[in-house]
Amino acid sequence: MYTKEQREKAAVWLFNNCDGHGIYSYPKTAKDYFAAVGKVAMWQAHSVEETMDIMRRRGLGGTLAPTKETVCYGYEMAEAVLGAALSDEEEADYQSRYGHVSGRGSRFRNCIAAIAGKVDA
Repeated sequence: MYTKEQREKAAVWLFNNCDGHGIYSYPKTAKDYFAAVGKVAMWQAHSVEETMDIMRRRGLGGTLAPTKETVCYGYEMAEAVLGAALSDEEEADYQSRYGHVSGRGSRFRNCIAAIAGKVDA
């Protein structure tokens, strides 16, 4: 679980550096997150090949530069931080209210609000 200060830093970092639909360098975001928040990144890493395959199957278009570096997805980053930052009770409350939301952008924004403690009761 995170302290209130770490939660605020995590929410600000996610808001300023990521997007729910974005794909990011895992090593860079992990390093930047640790420098900003003081916590080790806990989100999932994906290969570029895996990510390109998902993009092709969904017909999303776009390209990624070929690299051996792993990548991570903005919405998964926010969801992972949410799971690490909130108490079990807070996360259960969040999931009961927002667990049904399916859009990546909405999920991302809801997670940031919950991490920052800005979710209405």
